Amino acid sequence: MFDQTFSLVDIPRLFTLIFLEGVLSLDNALAIALIVRGLPQAMRQKALFIGLVSAVVLRAFGVLSAAYLIQLLWVQIIGGIYLLYLSLSHLITNRRAEVRRPRRRNFWTTVFLVEITDFIFAIDSILAGLALVGVSFAHHEFPPKIWIVYLGGLSGLIMMRFAAKFFTEIIDRFPRLETGAHLIVGWIGLKLILDVSLKGLPLWAEPIFWMGIVLFFSFGFIKKRSM
Repeated sequence: MFDQTFSLVDIPRLFTLIFLEGVLSLDNALAIALIVRGLPQAMRQKALFIGLVSAVVLRAFGVLSAAYLIQLLWVQIIGGIYLLYLSLSHLITNRRAEVRRPRRRNFWTTVFLVEITDFIFAIDSILAGLALVGVSFAHHEFPPKIWIVYLGGLSGLIMMRFAAKFFTEIIDRFPRLETGAHLIVGWIGLKLILDVSLKGLPLWAEPIFWMGIVLFFSFGFIKKRSM
């Protein structure tokens, strides 16, 4: 079962996957930053650390059960709906109040939400890794190159936690970025839903997606007009 193999050609594959994981982890980091922002400053890092440790276990479980992930694409739809809810609930509430503080949550509730978010995004990440490495479960009960997917996934988790810390700090400095961030989270949720519903998005959709990310992020730096 654990008959793993190594060759020199695996090295560029591993580094390519690490780069890919870094890009994919930005979406996850932004969503997690908004979740942990509801905690006091001193507890945010603790929540991220506990989430990281348990996420390593979840990622291992996800890799080991990768053969069944394709059958769990409905999880991505549920995740997309949750991200849309997170975005819309902020925007609706924000219109009703001039001053809005981050939603306060119980510490363990926050950790649980971080784990759910990790699991949702892990499916996308693991499937991308399997496709890049060329892993197939058709002829192998446990493919000999699965270690590349796991190491790449671990690197993505670490980069994601550093990115989440960065996002929480920058949102604290520029409060309007919170609205821009929620717009991005809703945009990501819509992408998850469409990706599964349409069984893959066309190539031209990718640049539109990233243009939307840049547009919403830039919105957070636009100064409000003085009344």
